[in-house]
This record gives sequence, structure tokens and C-alpha cells, in this order.
Amino acid sequence: MKIVNIVVNLIEYHQLNETFVLLLKRTNGPYKNQWALPGGKVEFGERLSEAIIRETKEETGILELKNLNLFLIVNEVVSLNNTRHDHFLVNFFSSTVDNNLVESSTEGELRWFTFENLPKKLVPSDRKAIELWFKSSKSKSIEFRECDLELVSLDQQGESVDLKLKNWMSEI
Repeated sequence: MKIVNIVVNLIEYHQLNETFVLLLKRTNGPYKNQWALPGGKVEFGERLSEAIIRETKEETGILELKNLNLFLIVNEVVSLNNTRHDHFLVNFFSSTVDNNLVESSTEGELRWFTFENLPKKLVPSDRKAIELWFKSSKSKSIEFRECDLELVSLDQQGESVDLKLKNWMSEI
């Protein structure tokens, strides 16, 4: 098994005194039926900055990102029955947009959430990243974390039904 390099984007939209975050309800892969930050795989030879712009456009239709910032890198190992299932190096970016217009996505439903009303079925590492971003005063420094996720159950197609955060290491 190889490590898959991933980019995800914490996209913020500000309206009046509220901040909204764009999430995508995944329709396939190990995070099926989980809400997640938009993003995907880095292609061979692609810079992270190119990948995040491409993935954001593909999954949301958003063409113009402001304040693009890499703020967190997570080494994420997903296990099933104590056997490693997937391994990702997740590069978390943040950005802002001027409006809340998004296109429909073939990857799943897109919806804006406030920080106080994040969905229950949110990929645990994405939830931790969102919490970290909002609690850290949106610092420009980059942090590195490691986490372990456990696939709690699989449906008959081998897709995940639920995920549990087993370990979130803030110190290495």
C-alpha cells in the first residue's frame, strides 16, 4: 500500500457576523456518506497550490479563492479490524470566497455550515482541522499532526459507514 497525497480546502464565507464553512457529503471511497472538506488527490508532478485550486474547482465550481493558506499537514492512517486500510498525507488549506455560490458536484452534496452547527457525520480529522483553525486565531504558521482513524463498519459494497478517531497526536 502506498501513501496518497491529498489536498483539502477549508473554504470560508462571511455573511454579516457569521462565518460559514463549505462541506461535501462524500458519495464514495473510505469516507462515503461522511461530510468532508472539498479536496482530493495530488496528481503526479503537480504542486500543492495547483492541486488545491484544481480540486476546489472540480468539486465546487469555485474559480476564485482569496487568502489561500496551508495551515496543517496530517499523516492519517485508516484501519479496519486493526488492519491498515488506507494511508493519506493530508494537506489542509484555508481560503475565503466573496459569495456562497457553488455548483452541484458529482462527488456529493455541497452545503455551507456554521462552526457551531457542523454535522455529526464529519470526517474526524476534518473536524479536528476545522476546530484547530477556528481556535488558533487563524494563524499563518503550519502545524503537523498524526492521526489514526478506525472504520467502524462497512456496507456490502465495502464502503465505510462510520469512522472513529482513535488517536490525534499534537506532539511528535
